[in-house]
Amino acid sequence: MRWCAIFILLCFVAFSVTADTEKTVTLYPTDDTKIDEFFASNNYGGSKSLEVRNGQGLFGGGWEIDSLLKFDLSSIPKNATIISAELKLYYYKWKDNNPAGRELNVYRIESDWNEESVTWNNKPSYASTKTSSAIIPSEEGAWMSWDVKKDVEKILNDGTNYGWIIKDDNTWGSTDIPYAFFYSKENAENRPHLIITYEAYEKEKEEKKGIPAWEISLIFVAIVIAAYTKHRKT
Repeated sequence: MRWCAIFILLCFVAFSVTADTEKTVTLYPTDDTKIDEFFASNNYGGSKSLEVRNGQGLFGGGWEIDSLLKFDLSSIPKNATIISAELKLYYYKWKDNNPAGRELNVYRIESDWNEESVTWNNKPSYASTKTSSAIIPSEEGAWMSWDVKKDVEKILNDGTNYGWIIKDDNTWGSTDIPYAFFYSKENAENRPHLIITYEAYEKEKEEKKGIPAWEISLIFVAIVIAAYTKHRKT
């Protein structure tokens, strides 16, 4: 009876290290900036604001402003199961017309860029299908959030990580095109951030000396079974 209890306890200990652990991390941009169609050769890498504006005014296009953000995801284990991933920006003011209720879309960027050199003229390519949308709130001083879980999963899977672009795709078609202002990473407070919740193995479960922890657990259990069997025979 005593051996049976010990056996069950050891098996529990051996396999408990393989249990998933849920963790939440908050990441801040390595790069963020805006690109302005009207000032197409200008770089805004050091700007304290990110801006988004539709490009279609009363007399046609040429007025678009988009925002780009990139994050380092190397701290997330490649085999992690992503529970949720939210891109969050702090909306603090508007200009020309109140953009409340307008939909801003986020797209995964598909080519590399750098905040110190990117302009409208050399802007990176991005996915043809939006990842998700968020509605500009009725009042300034509020967080906006986009669901980017699927993109984070793809980034961990294929290893290509160029961040996201935020756009206003809804044609305005009149004067005084509304646009929204968000704080960039250059602001100490209310910076853009990415909140990721995921499940991953405990550190004890990481590979040791080239042998995966789950194999070590099986070997350990096999030894226990062998010892128990030998004890029963004696």
